[in-house]
Amino acid sequence: MRSVFPIKALAPGFPRECTAWYVAPLDQPGHGTRPSLPVSLYVTAGHCPLPHIVVSAGLLERTLLIARLVDPAPDLAIGARIDPRERRTFLSLASGPPAPGTRALIAGYAAGHLAEIIVTALDPSACPPGTLCFRSAVPIRGGLSGAPIVLLDTGEAAGMLVATPSDARGNEDPYTVLATPARTLLAALSLALGSPLSSASGPFATPQAR
Repeated sequence: MRSVFPIKALAPGFPRECTAWYVAPLDQPGHGTRPSLPVSLYVTAGHCPLPHIVVSAGLLERTLLIARLVDPAPDLAIGARIDPRERRTFLSLASGPPAPGTRALIAGYAAGHLAEIIVTALDPSACPPGTLCFRSAVPIRGGLSGAPIVLLDTGEAAGMLVATPSDARGNEDPYTVLATPARTLLAALSLALGSPLSSASGPFATPQAR
C-alpha cells in the first residue's frame, strides 16, 4: 500500500491535513504532450486544502478538478504531480459498489501517522445518495479524508473516504464512514483527462517503471 500513496498529510506541495493517493499515470500516449519526467494523477477529498497551480521549468504540478459537495456526493479533487517513485503502481478502481458485509481496508494518515483500519460495507439504503457507507470498529480520526478504501477480497479501491456523518442527535458518528464511490472517481478522472477511460483497470492497474 505504501507504494500506491506516498503522499503524506502536511507534505509540502500536497493537500494539507488529508491523505491523497496516486491513481493513474498521466505521461502516457494519448494524454497530450509527454513531460520529461513521469507525472501521475492523484486523488483526495475535495474539501481538503489544495495546492495552487505551479508550472516551473516545464514541470507539472496542478489541481485539475475539484468538487466540494459533501452531501450529496461527490467530494473529490484530482491533481497532477511529478511522481518520483522508481516503480509506479496504481490501484484499480472497482466497477461497482461492494455487497453489504464486504470487508475493506482504509489506509491513510491519521493525525500525520500511517493508519490502517478494517471496515465493513453497509447496505446502500443506509447511505446518503451518491455515497458508499462503511462501519469501523474504531473511531475515524482526522487526516484520513481522501484515503482509499480497498476491498480485501479483490484489492480494488471501492471508493475514497470523505466524511463521518452525524447521528440522530446531531453528534458526529466517528464509527461510520462516508465515501465517494469508485465509479464517481472514474468519471471525474475521465473529465480531468478530457477523454473517457475505457475501464477502471487496464493500464491504470499496471506497474509503471520510470
